[in-house]
Formats: sequence, C-alpha cells, structure tokens
Amino acid sequence: MNWRIGHLSAGRYDFVLHFANLAPDEAVPIRVEFAGQIVETTISTTQATKDAQTYRLLRIGQVNLEKDISGVVLKLTASSPEMPGLLVRHLVIAPAKE
Repeated sequence: MNWRIGHLSAGRYDFVLHFANLAPDEAVPIRVEFAGQIVETTISTTQATKDAQTYRLLRIGQVNLEKDISGVVLKLTASSPEMPGLLVRHLVIAPAKE
C-alpha cells in the first residue's frame, strides 16, 4: 500500500497500525518505508487478532524526521503478495511522546 503524505514537520513520529489478521495462527512481517527510513517488525501469533472481523491497534515503530517533508510516499508492506495476512484499516502517524 502506498500513500502520499501531504506535510509533516520535523520531529519523531510513531506508526500505529489498526489491523485484523486473516490467518491468526501465522506471524506476519511488516515493513514501512518512509522518508528514506525503514521500520520493520513482525506481528506474532500472540499479537494477532482472533479473526478477520476483530481489529486492534499496534505500535509498529518510529521514525525521526530531521526536516519538514512534503509529498513523500509512505509504503506499507504486510506479509507477501502470495499470501495476504492482514486487513489494514488505518496506519496512523502520530507525534511520539517525549
């Protein structure tokens, strides 16, 4: 999934994923590419939702923007094209708490 981000000021930001698992008994690798930075994690079976109708929030990582950005593409990759593992409702970019 790709999104073009309108504008973000310099600073630290958390990525929070709102998702449901299609196969809760399998771990799902997550990768976010944004502003030259990469955040990678895996949603384990203990973090999975019980089914595709149940959603939850999970903080998946953080980036530090050294300068303001505008029009930058954010790319989210979850699982693999051969075996989709997640339903993504939202990816929230929130200022990190100090």
